Amino acid sequence: MKKVYFILIGLLSQQGLNAQILVDNFSTAGNLNGYNSWANHSGTVNQIQITGSSALTYTDYPNSGVGGSILINSTNTEDCNRVITNQTSGTVYASFLLKGTTGTTGSGAYFFHFGPNPWTTSNWIARVWARVNSGNLQFQITDGSTAGTYLSTNYALNTVHLIVVKFNIISGSTSLFINPNLSGSEPAADQTISGTANNVGGIAFREASNLPELTISNVRVATSWDQAPLPVRLTSFNALVRNNLVNLKWTTATEIQNYGFEIERAQVTTTSPRNLRYAKIGFVRGSGTSNSPKEYSFIDNSRLYGVYSYRLKQVDIDGGYEYSDAVTVRVGTRPIVFDVKNYPNPFNPETNIRYELPNSGNVNLSIYNLLGEKVATLVDEYKEEGIYQEAFDARDLPSGVYFSILQTEGIKVTRKILLIK
Repeated sequence: MKKVYFILIGLLSQQGLNAQILVDNFSTAGNLNGYNSWANHSGTVNQIQITGSSALTYTDYPNSGVGGSILINSTNTEDCNRVITNQTSGTVYASFLLKGTTGTTGSGAYFFHFGPNPWTTSNWIARVWARVNSGNLQFQITDGSTAGTYLSTNYALNTVHLIVVKFNIISGSTSLFINPNLSGSEPAADQTISGTANNVGGIAFREASNLPELTISNVRVATSWDQAPLPVRLTSFNALVRNNLVNLKWTTATEIQNYGFEIERAQVTTTSPRNLRYAKIGFVRGSGTSNSPKEYSFIDNSRLYGVYSYRLKQVDIDGGYEYSDAVTVRVGTRPIVFDVKNYPNPFNPETNIRYELPNSGNVNLSIYNLLGEKVATLVDEYKEEGIYQEAFDARDLPSGVYFSILQTEGIKVTRKILLIK
């Protein structure tokens, strides 16, 4: 989600849509203290720095590659916090990307934690620790400031890792996830500890002498797993047929660098129900980068007949793209006349050739000039009964009169078309 990832899950509840509390991509270089409501609460020398345009990347993480990053330097001792909307019940999640670059084997220290509101320098909870062990990173989570037990799993230095912290406000239970599976619902945690119940009113990053050097980017805080580490998703995609028109509607929860959606359509036949030939029929511009739900719609007014499959091709600003799952609908009434026509007519340089088949059979649709020379073949294959449409691009042909000729077994229909440049 640079992409908008397509996982059809139905409409989110209103609670789910409002679950996002904070997204911070550290987009402006300089001191973290004073940036975007971050405030120093300990240490003033060698402050935590933001490096612009240096965000880490991690497959399927929503903010991957967006903005900058902060550097937790092991020789400095500053702490910075950011107050969030006070949470007094339920569960709070925080996620961020992390890369450790240097460090010597040691006891490590905690570098991230939740805190209460109003913010104080005590009662911190859900503290995430890091250390270097034999050239690798190790992590743990604690309720207090005393080190507990590090996880035995080693994580490589100079590699981006996804960290997710979960805190239950009522019970005080705290969980740590490292590089969790992002393809579905919340997985099992790597470590869970009991702790002290408390409200959550802020998050903080901390420097300490025993820490490895850590680069951190793309912080998200939410009250659900869906809105913390999971990819940006298409939350619904539906098709409604009314008066022979197909109304497509879809929604997204959040978007990252989304240029827009190409709408593609394919006819579903009994001879090729799976080998579908999709063609672009429209485009709807996206919302770029957004942390709020967006609604989109597109009306296909082609008035075709048959069973059709629609899908969305979501295109990133940088050219990357991702396809949605498809929706299938039956539309229109059976044609009763073997016919062909085009629109617009006259045209320059493209037109749509629409043809109707009351019966199935081998069909040829070709374009001829006034001399009777064939200049294009648009269709030459078996087709089931239905109404079809083909695009004809005449940009390489001179202006003049042409003929679209539709033929099947024993039937031939000719229509004059006019190219004006």
